[in-house]
Amino acid sequence: HSALAQRQPDATLHTLLHHSDQGAQYASAAYLELLEAHCLTASMSGAGNCYDNAPMESFMASLKKEWTHDLTYHSRRQLTRDIFDYIVRFYNPRRLHSALGYCSPAEFEEHYNQQQRQLRQKEEQQLLSPQPDGSERPPA
Repeated sequence: HSALAQRQPDATLHTLLHHSDQGAQYASAAYLELLEAHCLTASMSGAGNCYDNAPMESFMASLKKEWTHDLTYHSRRQLTRDIFDYIVRFYNPRRLHSALGYCSPAEFEEHYNQQQRQLRQKEEQQLLSPQPDGSERPPA
C-alpha cells in the first residue's frame, strides 16, 4: 500500500504488473481483489520455470553487490531503512540499466507513461476527427 500511496500511479494506463511466485497468499481471492482495486495486473511464475523470477534475482544480486556487500546490520529497522534508501534514492532514480537503453527505471517509466498518454490522445483525436467524406464518426 505504501508504494501505491507514494507513487500514485495513473490507474487509467493499467501498466503496473505485480509478479509473484505461486504461493497460496498470492492466489487468494482477497489478494487478487486488492490488486484489481488498484488496477494492478497479477503475474505469477509458472510451475518449475526458474526464468520467471530472473528480474528479481538480478535486482537482489545488484543490491548485494552494490550496497550491502560488506555491511553488518544491527537491527531489522536499520536494514529496512538502508534497503529503502537503495531503492528510492539510488536504484530507481539514478542507476542506469542497459536493458532500459541506459536510462534509470524512473526515467524509463516516465518516458513510457508519456508515450502511452500521447498514444491515448492520438486515438482520441482520431475518434473525434471527421471522416474523409465529412461525416462524423459514430461514438465508440
